[in-house]
Amino acid sequence: MKNILLYTSLVLLLWSGSYATTIATVNNREITYEQLAEEMESIAAYTDLPYAQIRQIALDNLISEQTLIIYAQENNIGVDNSELESFFIAQFGDLPRFNTNGEFDYQKYLDFSYTETGREILQEIRREILLTKVETLIRSSFDLSEEALFRQFIRDNVNLDIGYTLVDLEAASVDTFFTPEAARAYYEKFKKNYRMKEQVRIEFVIIPFSDFQEAAMDYWQAVLEPVLLADTSLTESQLDSLQSVFLETEIRSRALTRAEDVMIRLQQQENTPYPLMTTWLRDSKNDTELPASLYDSALSMKKGQIAEPVLIEPGYLVFRPVEFNKPRQVRLSDIAPQVWHDYRQYATNQVYADQMKEYFINHIDDFIVPVAIVRQIIIPGSPLKLGQGPDLRQKNLQELIDRYWQDEKQLDRIVSQHRLADSHQIIFLEKYTNQEMNGQIASGLKAGNTSGWLTRDNDLIFYLTLAYFPEYIPDWENVYNVIDSRELVIEIDTTEFRKFYDLNSKDFMTPDSLRLGGVFFPAPIDSVQLPEMAVRNYYEENINLFYREKSVIFNCIWTSEQENAANIPLYFAKGADFPILQYCFDEGCDLPAGELVKMRLLPPVIEQILSEMRDQSISGPVAWRHGWLILYKKISYPDGLWQLEQVRPEIETMLKKRIADELAREKTRAVFDSTTYFSQCYNYAPENVFKTGYHPADGLFEILGDISEYREELLRLWPNEKYSSLVRLENGYAVVFKLAHKAARQLSYEQALPKIREIFTAREKVRLAREYVYYLRRQVLEGEDPDFLFQWFGGWLREYNLTLDSNFLGGDFSRLLLEDAASREEGYCSPPISMSENKLLFYKLYRLQKAPKELFYLHRDEYERLIQDEKYNLWLERYRSRLDINIFQ
Repeated sequence: MKNILLYTSLVLLLWSGSYATTIATVNNREITYEQLAEEMESIAAYTDLPYAQIRQIALDNLISEQTLIIYAQENNIGVDNSELESFFIAQFGDLPRFNTNGEFDYQKYLDFSYTETGREILQEIRREILLTKVETLIRSSFDLSEEALFRQFIRDNVNLDIGYTLVDLEAASVDTFFTPEAARAYYEKFKKNYRMKEQVRIEFVIIPFSDFQEAAMDYWQAVLEPVLLADTSLTESQLDSLQSVFLETEIRSRALTRAEDVMIRLQQQENTPYPLMTTWLRDSKNDTELPASLYDSALSMKKGQIAEPVLIEPGYLVFRPVEFNKPRQVRLSDIAPQVWHDYRQYATNQVYADQMKEYFINHIDDFIVPVAIVRQIIIPGSPLKLGQGPDLRQKNLQELIDRYWQDEKQLDRIVSQHRLADSHQIIFLEKYTNQEMNGQIASGLKAGNTSGWLTRDNDLIFYLTLAYFPEYIPDWENVYNVIDSRELVIEIDTTEFRKFYDLNSKDFMTPDSLRLGGVFFPAPIDSVQLPEMAVRNYYEENINLFYREKSVIFNCIWTSEQENAANIPLYFAKGADFPILQYCFDEGCDLPAGELVKMRLLPPVIEQILSEMRDQSISGPVAWRHGWLILYKKISYPDGLWQLEQVRPEIETMLKKRIADELAREKTRAVFDSTTYFSQCYNYAPENVFKTGYHPADGLFEILGDISEYREELLRLWPNEKYSSLVRLENGYAVVFKLAHKAARQLSYEQALPKIREIFTAREKVRLAREYVYYLRRQVLEGEDPDFLFQWFGGWLREYNLTLDSNFLGGDFSRLLLEDAASREEGYCSPPISMSENKLLFYKLYRLQKAPKELFYLHRDEYERLIQDEKYNLWLERYRSRLDINIFQ
C-alpha cells in the first residue's frame, strides 16, 4: 500500500498537465505520458518494485504493444466483427443489461456499440484481441516438437570442463623444425639473459601545484593587477595572457621553494607537511606515471640519499632510494612467448643465415627506404636534477647553438670547445625502427621539423637535417633482424601471381583522392552567455526529463601491486589528494570513472561496495582483474526528481550547445549563400578558410574528418564546385568546395606485385600456423602436457563447470565453442579454429555431463513454457530492432 501511495504522488507530480506530451514513438506511432501513467498504475498495483523500474517496464510494455500492432499491419492480420462479437458475448453475454428473458439480446449489443462509451470499449477490446492473436500466431510458429525440446533441454543442461589456448598466428607460422623441446633447451642455455633487472624501492613526496594556486592569485589581485589596470594601453586579451604567464611562473616558484624545504626536512629526518609514499621501480618502464628516469637515477644513488626536486605533471617530487633488490631469475612461464621469439630467431640465424642474405640480395628493392642524415649534438645534464628543465650551463649552450646553428664552422667550434657529443645519424623514415632518440627525431622530420630540440632524461639534444635520400639501400646489418625467416620456408609458385592478378585486377586500384577547401565555423560553447531564467524556464517546462535513477560519480585506481593497494588508503588518510595517488599508482582502471553513472549499470561487486561507502570516502583494496582496485566515491544521488541546482550544469551545457550550434550554422549559411567559388570565401571569413592537401576519398581529412556521408556527391562535383548544402561536423559547420580530384586508376601487374606477394605470403603463414597447431594437437593426443606445449604461445587455460551460457571468450565465440564441445565425447581435441586475423583457437574437452532423459519428461511442460517465452522474447527483440524507436527522456 505504501508503494502505491508513493507511486501515485509521483505520478501526480510528474504528469500533471503533460498528458498530451509524447514520450516515445515507434515508426511514428506515438506513446503519450497518459498511456505511460496508466500502464505504470496497473503495474504498481501488484508489485513493490522501485519507481524507476516500474517506469521502465511500463514503457517497454507500450513499445512492445506498438511493435505487435505494426507487425499485424505488415502481415494483414486483423480482427473482424464476428471475432469481436464472439469475444464480447463470451465475456459479457451474462450481464443483465445485455439480456432479455435470460438470453443474450443482440439488439442491445448493437445499441451499446453505437454509444460513445461502447465504441471506446469495443475499440479497446478489438485492440486486446489483436495483440493476443498476433502473439498466439507468433508463438505457434516456433518448433516446439518433443524432439526439438529434448535437444534444447540437453544443451541447456550441459556442464563441462575444457582446456584451451589462443595461439598467436605469427608465433606459430613456423616449420616443425622449431619445437617446444628445443625452445626449452635454448632457455636453459641462455637463462642468464632472462634475469629480472635490479629493483629499487623509493620513498617520495609530491608537492602539488594546486596548493599554491590560491596564494598566487591573491598576490596577483592585490599587487600586480591594480598596477596593470592603470595602464590603459593593455587590452583585456593581453591582461589575460600576462595573468596566465605570471600564475604559472609564481605557482612553480612557490612549489619549488616548498620542495626544497621538504628536501631539507627529509635530510634532517624531520616530518614533512606531505605524506611520505613508497613504490618499487623495476626498470625504466615502470607501471606508474612517475618519470622513467627515476629508475636509472635511483640506482646511481646511495641508500637514503635525497635527490633534487623533480618536476612532474602535478607538481614537484622529492625522493630517496630506501631498498635495493638484486637481479633475480624470472619464471619461464612468465616469459615463454618472448623466449620462443628469441629461440626462433636464434635457430633461424643458425640454419638460414646464408639463405637470409641471399633473400636480401635477390629482393633488394623491397628494402629500399627514404632516410635522412641528421647531425645530433648532446648537451648532458646533472643526473640528480631530473625533469626540471635545462640547467644554467645547458641554457647558455642552447642559446649559442640557436644563434649559430646555420653556421657550420661556429657550430663545430661550440662542440669542440665544450666537448659535446656530436654524431651523424641515419634516420629511417619508413619501415625500420629507429633506436632511442632517433625515433623521436623521425617523428619530428615527418611533421616537417628539419631541426629542433629534444630532451632525454636530463640531456638536451639538438638535431639538424643534413641530407635526405628518398631511395636509400641499407646495409645488410641494418635489415638483418627485420627479414622474416618464414619467408624462406614459404615456397610460392610465382606463376600463380599473374593468375591471381588477372582474376582480381579490379581490387588493385589506387584510391580516389580529393583536395578540398572551404570555410569552417566552430561552435564554441564557452563564449555563450545564458540568462538565469533560461535555465529555470527549461527546467520547469521539461520537469519530466529530470527523474533519475540512483547514480554515483566515483574514481578508481587499479594496481597489480598488492603492497601499493594496501598503502593507498593509508596515504589518503594522511592527506594525499586522490588525483596525486592516481597519478602515482594507477595502471589503468577499466570502470566508467569520473562520470555520472547509474548504479545498476556497474558490476554487482562494485555497486555493492559503492552503495555501502560514504561520499568523499575511499575503499580498501578490492580484488579485481588479477590485481587490486581502490574506489573513491565522490558523490552519490538517490533516485527521484532532481532539483534545479543538481542538473543546472547539464541544462546550461545543453542550452549553450544549442545556441553555439545555431550561431555557427547561421555564420556558415551566410557564407554559403554569398559564395559561388572558393576564392570568394576570403572576402567573408578569411580567418576561417581552410584548404586540405590530397587525401584518399575514403580517409580522414583535415578539419572535416570523416566525409563518408558526402563522399559520393563530392566525387561527382566539378573542380571548384561547391557542395550542395552545409556540412555538419562534430563541433561546427563548414562550406565545402571540391578543389581537385585524382581519379582512381588501375595498377599494372608490376605495381600490384608487392601487394600480391604480401597476400600470398599471409595465406601461407596461416597454412603454416594451422599445420603447426595440428602438430601440437597430435602431441596432446599422445599424452603430452598442453601446459608445456602451449606456454610458448600465450599459455594453456582451464575453465570448469561451464554451461552453454558461459561467456569466457567474449561475443558469440564462447557459445559456438561450447555448443561444439557439447556434441563431442570426453577427451576430444579440436582442430585449430580461426578466432581472428591473428589468433587460432585450440581446445580439449576434459569432462562432459549431460542431463538424463527422465529429467526432461519430469519437467517437460514447465520447460516448454520457458522455451516458448525465450523464443518469443528473442523474436520480439529482433523485430523491434528493425523499427525506428525514439524515446524522449
